[in-house]
Amino acid sequence: MKQEVVEVKQSRYASFPCEAEGGMFTVKSGAVEVYACTPEGEQNYHRVFLMSCSSGESFFSPVDMGIPFELSVYALSDSVIDKAEFSSPERTETAAFRYAASEWFYKLASLSWIRYLADVDNDTIARWTGKSIFAESTPESTDAGRQINERIIFLEHQKIFSTLVTGRFSVLERNYRIKLQKQAEQKERSMLGAMNDLLKTEYKFSSTFDSSEDTDDVIGFAIRRAAQRLGTETDMGKISLPSDMARRMNPITKMRRLVRKANMQVRMVTLSAEWYKSDMGIVLGYYRDA
Repeated sequence: MKQEVVEVKQSRYASFPCEAEGGMFTVKSGAVEVYACTPEGEQNYHRVFLMSCSSGESFFSPVDMGIPFELSVYALSDSVIDKAEFSSPERTETAAFRYAASEWFYKLASLSWIRYLADVDNDTIARWTGKSIFAESTPESTDAGRQINERIIFLEHQKIFSTLVTGRFSVLERNYRIKLQKQAEQKERSMLGAMNDLLKTEYKFSSTFDSSEDTDDVIGFAIRRAAQRLGTETDMGKISLPSDMARRMNPITKMRRLVRKANMQVRMVTLSAEWYKSDMGIVLGYYRDA
């Protein structure tokens, strides 16, 4: 029985996901770029470039290992792609499949992050770069036996590829979280610098108050500094709220409660165009996202 092949036509600059599990995709005309990406709907979306494919070249979608990533194809020009399941005997027993699989892993091995993450398994990368993944195949007396053996070998290498991709996504996720943390720290440092300029004093957030205080509470910190500057309260420990109560309050409510504890009063004001040219006392404000 002849292998059924589905033809996919893709317009220039369009993209589509490779949904067929264990699918073999062959570019019949045009040119595409292949990416590994996390599924749509994930909290943080990541995408990494894998390779470019032109007419006559093939790529393979991941096998189901419970690993959350898929391939996405971006058409560099109007393209026609044949889609078939590589697991079919009619497909896997051909020399075309062995050639396409060897080229697929050879291109993957050219990626620097693949070589870096696979450093502990140089034998595998050596087989990929040498286009010899099927050299480990044991001789079989029948075509069916050889086809099964080659399919097992291919699946093992696809599993290694899937593991390396998820490792790459883990690195990207870690770097993304580090970037967010640095941005938050920079925002806090900017606010503290502005408070230092306003109060005409030098203050390091981590050293002035007792470490037992809620030093991450920027609102409490600002009000304690204002009380210290104005001399309305000498016991800074009183100007605080239980953490469970503070979490339930919005910033304005929290500010009003802490101001009362500091024996001060607060009122809302509207800043004129040249407000900064006159003495307005201590002003507390918030940046609001657009």
